[in-house]
Amino acid sequence: MLTGEKLPADGVIMAGVVTRGKSTVHELEMIAGVAAPDYEGRAQKRGNVTGKLCLNCGRTLHSWTHTPEDIPPGMVMHYSRQFCVDCRTALRKYLDSLPEEERRVRRGLMKEIDRKRHHNEREARLKRHHYINRKRKEIAAEMGVPLDYIVPLKDAAKWLGFTQDKTKSRATKSGALWRVDRSPYCKRANFHVNLGAFGYESPLVQKREAKSRVKAAEELCVPVAEVVNVEYLSEMHGLTVSEMLTRLHGRGVEVVNKWGRHWLVESDVPAL
Repeated sequence: MLTGEKLPADGVIMAGVVTRGKSTVHELEMIAGVAAPDYEGRAQKRGNVTGKLCLNCGRTLHSWTHTPEDIPPGMVMHYSRQFCVDCRTALRKYLDSLPEEERRVRRGLMKEIDRKRHHNEREARLKRHHYINRKRKEIAAEMGVPLDYIVPLKDAAKWLGFTQDKTKSRATKSGALWRVDRSPYCKRANFHVNLGAFGYESPLVQKREAKSRVKAAEELCVPVAEVVNVEYLSEMHGLTVSEMLTRLHGRGVEVVNKWGRHWLVESDVPAL
C-alpha cells in the first residue's frame, strides 16, 4: 500500500546489473534516467586447472570441490595459483616473492569496496602485530630463549602474579625488560619481558617438553617416569650440555634427541 509517509526500506535496498555491450548500457540508462557508472573493467577469468600439475609437488590437480571424497585417485584438490591444498606453505612463499599489486587476485568488477576488512585501521593493526612479532623474534634469538618466553609486560604481570610496576622493576634489575621502540605502526612503546629470567615456563613450552618426554620414552622402551632430561643433569653437575653429552656418549649411554631436548634412562646414568 503506497502512502506519503516516509518509512525505512524493507527488502532489497541495493542491487547491481553487470552488462556486456554498450547497447545494453544505453538502454538501461534511458530506462533509469541516469548515466551508468564507468568501472575499470573486469578481471581476466582463469581457466580450469583440472588436469594441470601442481607447481610445487607436481601432482595432478582437480578443481576445488565441497566433496573431496569424489576426487579420482591420483589427483589432489586445487587451492590457489595452481598450487594444491597440501602445498600452502610453498604458495605463501611464492606470493611473498611477488610485487604487492600482484599478490591478490581480483574477481568480478574492479571496483573499490568499503568493508570492515578493508578499513585502514585493520591494516594498521595487522602491520603493528607483524612489527611487534618480528621484534620479539629478534629478542628471543639474541637471548637464546624460546619465543614463547618473550611476552608483553601486562601478560607477564598477570602470569607472575605481580603488578605491572613491580614486574617492570624486577625485570629491569635482572636485565629481562625490553622496550620495543615506537614505529610508524606503534603509537607508543611496548614493553616485553623474558619470563625465563623469573624461572617461569610458559604452558606451551611445558606442553612441548611433555610431548618430547613421551616420544623419548617410546623410543627408549621404558615408562615415562624413568626418563630424565640431560639438561637437568648438566645443571646438577655444573657442566654444559655439550660436556655432559660427550661424557655420556663416551660411556656408551644411549641418549635420544626429541625436538631439541635430550633424554636418557635414569638407571643408565653413570657416576660422574
